[in-house]
Amino acid sequence: AHSEHNAKFANGMDKFQYWLKKDMYDMRKNGNRGEAHIEPQDGVDFIDDYGDVFIPGSTPLLPYWKELADAMLCPAFMDCVANSDGSALRLEKIKLGRCIMDLLAPAIQVNHFKQLRFNDNRSGRTSVLFMMDFMEHNPELETLFFLNNPIEREYDVSRLCRLIRNHPSLNRLVIQNCGGQASSNLLCPLITASNKLGCVELNGNNICNEGDTSIL
Repeated sequence: AHSEHNAKFANGMDKFQYWLKKDMYDMRKNGNRGEAHIEPQDGVDFIDDYGDVFIPGSTPLLPYWKELADAMLCPAFMDCVANSDGSALRLEKIKLGRCIMDLLAPAIQVNHFKQLRFNDNRSGRTSVLFMMDFMEHNPELETLFFLNNPIEREYDVSRLCRLIRNHPSLNRLVIQNCGGQASSNLLCPLITASNKLGCVELNGNNICNEGDTSIL
């Protein structure tokens, strides 16, 4: 069983590298519509203990993350991001450690994507800080998805609320299943902070009313 798991992991690593190289080629050649989608593709055989497909933040992949950051800084891609209403960055089901996020940060800060999907990253508070830094450096962000990444510190909630209230273009906010082990009231301020947005989804965050009845 152990050898079978190792074989599947190696196969998954090969396939992930293939898709990553393909995306980077398209980004450099034609801008890839201003989209960077880094997530498991069909046939990628990373399976975690819960039976989910998931890409680990593996050290051997660091050169590929560096190459991805370089591809995001190429003229063709940056031009597409700047001129596309559908520009998007998707980082889903990938464990991104601090070193990977530091590699991507310069490219992400200069590319003002219209949409961010940052879901199921299992990187603890690092995911939360990365998402907020993205918001802070991107005045053109219109849609933010942040799912299944626990927000458990009061300071982080306060900063996130401030970013939401002051953001010049954010219109759709989807923060779901981010309550983690925190108090049921910790994420309540998100309700009032986001009340001026066009679309808000805050389900699964353990937000309760005064009678301890779950409302979100």
